Amino acid sequence: MRLHWDERMNQENIRKLGFDFASVWEIFELPILLDVDAREVFEQRLAGIGFLRQGIVAVIFAEGADGTIRIIFLKGFEA
Repeated sequence: MRLHWDERMNQENIRKLGFDFASVWEIFELPILLDVDAREVFEQRLAGIGFLRQGIVAVIFAEGADGTIRIIFLKGFEA
Protein backbone atom coordinates (compact mmCIF):
# COMPACT_ATOMS: atom_id res chain seq x y z
CA MET A 1 0.00 0.00 0.00
CA ARG A 2 1.41 3.36 -1.05
CA LEU A 3 0.42 6.35 1.08
CA HIS A 4 1.04 10.02 0.41
CA TRP A 5 0.27 13.14 2.44
CA ASP A 6 1.20 16.76 2.85
CA GLU A 7 3.76 16.83 5.68
CA ARG A 8 2.61 20.27 6.85
CA MET A 9 -0.94 18.91 7.24
CA ASN A 10 0.44 15.84 8.99
CA GLN A 11 2.33 17.94 11.54
CA GLU A 12 -0.78 20.05 12.13
CA ASN A 13 -2.85 16.89 12.61
CA ILE A 14 -0.31 15.52 15.11
CA ARG A 15 -0.30 18.80 17.03
CA LYS A 16 -4.08 19.24 17.10
CA LEU A 17 -5.38 15.67 17.19
CA GLY A 18 -2.44 13.47 18.16
CA PHE A 19 -2.56 11.22 15.09
CA ASP A 20 0.27 10.71 12.61
CA PHE A 21 -0.74 10.00 9.01
CA ALA A 22 2.05 7.39 8.86
CA SER A 23 -0.07 5.05 10.99
CA VAL A 24 -3.05 5.14 8.62
CA TRP A 25 -2.11 1.88 6.87
CA GLU A 26 -3.32 0.08 10.02
CA ILE A 27 -6.88 1.29 9.37
CA PHE A 28 -6.99 -0.50 6.02
CA GLU A 29 -5.85 -3.80 7.56
CA LEU A 30 -9.15 -4.19 9.47
CA PRO A 31 -12.79 -3.76 8.44
CA ILE A 32 -13.59 -0.17 7.50
CA LEU A 33 -16.90 1.53 6.70
CA LEU A 34 -16.52 3.69 3.57
CA ASP A 35 -18.69 6.31 1.89
CA VAL A 36 -18.12 8.97 -0.75
CA ASP A 37 -17.37 12.41 0.70
CA ALA A 38 -19.76 14.45 -1.45
CA ARG A 39 -18.45 17.84 -0.27
CA GLU A 40 -15.61 17.95 -2.81
CA VAL A 41 -16.18 18.46 -6.54
CA PHE A 42 -12.65 18.55 -7.98
CA GLU A 43 -11.73 15.01 -6.90
CA GLN A 44 -13.53 12.02 -5.46
CA ARG A 45 -12.76 11.70 -1.76
CA LEU A 46 -13.75 8.85 0.47
CA ALA A 47 -14.69 9.02 4.13
CA GLY A 48 -13.94 6.01 6.27
CA ILE A 49 -14.55 4.95 9.84
CA GLY A 50 -12.32 2.23 11.16
CA PHE A 51 -10.02 1.07 13.93
CA LEU A 52 -6.56 2.33 14.82
CA ARG A 53 -4.69 1.19 17.92
CA GLN A 54 -7.74 0.00 19.85
CA GLY A 55 -9.71 3.15 19.00
CA ILE A 56 -12.19 4.36 16.40
CA VAL A 57 -11.00 6.88 13.81
CA ALA A 58 -12.36 8.78 10.84
CA VAL A 59 -10.18 9.23 7.77
CA ILE A 60 -10.73 11.28 4.61
CA PHE A 61 -8.65 10.22 1.63
CA ALA A 62 -8.45 10.18 -2.16
CA GLU A 63 -7.24 7.29 -4.32
CA GLY A 64 -4.99 8.08 -7.25
CA ALA A 65 -5.14 6.33 -10.61
CA ASP A 66 -1.92 4.51 -9.68
CA GLY A 67 -3.46 3.17 -6.44
CA THR A 68 -1.71 5.65 -4.15
CA ILE A 69 -3.85 6.71 -1.20
CA ARG A 70 -3.54 10.40 -0.34
CA ILE A 71 -4.44 11.04 3.29
CA ILE A 72 -6.30 14.31 3.84
CA PHE A 73 -7.63 14.11 7.40
CA LEU A 74 -7.49 11.71 10.36
CA LYS A 75 -9.36 12.08 13.64
CA GLY A 76 -9.82 9.76 16.59
CA PHE A 77 -12.85 9.42 18.83
CA GLU A 78 -12.88 8.68 22.53
CA ALA A 79 -15.21 6.03 23.90
